[in-house]
Amino acid sequence: MKKFTQFVFPLVIILTSLSCNYHDRIWNEDSNRVSREVRKTLNQYYKDVVTNGFKAEFNYLDSSAMFKWHPPGFSDSIGYDSVREILLQNADVYKVLVMRMDSLIVFPVSRKEAKYMGFVYSVMQDTSGRMDTMQLYEEGIMMKRENGWKLVKGKTESRG
Repeated sequence: MKKFTQFVFPLVIILTSLSCNYHDRIWNEDSNRVSREVRKTLNQYYKDVVTNGFKAEFNYLDSSAMFKWHPPGFSDSIGYDSVREILLQNADVYKVLVMRMDSLIVFPVSRKEAKYMGFVYSVMQDTSGRMDTMQLYEEGIMMKRENGWKLVKGKTESRG
């Protein structure tokens, strides 16, 4: 029995160690993939808004009951229908000339969820020709759905 214990105990330790390393390596690969996918989605999101206007945002917003967004100037979060209404009201009033995210940081939570934060720089022009430049701080949660990564929850704050 003593020889068996001397053999099995080290074997269990080695296998446990290898198992943990395998898990860490797999998570690192998944984490890097999630981070790349979320970055790519957010960059494409901003490019689409510049090219196609505010209505392009619908391709990136999760329309489920989970969706909540806290826009600048609001005291609380609003749901998808309210965000949709605001975007439709402004779609013909503003043209987005520049929109990009600087200092983007992505925190993968799982294979299907990631948190992000960064600074959004935006230049818009209204129908009268008036230009607005905005610097915003944004943080949010994205979830991978069947049709890609979608914004599910978040907050945008004005930074001047």
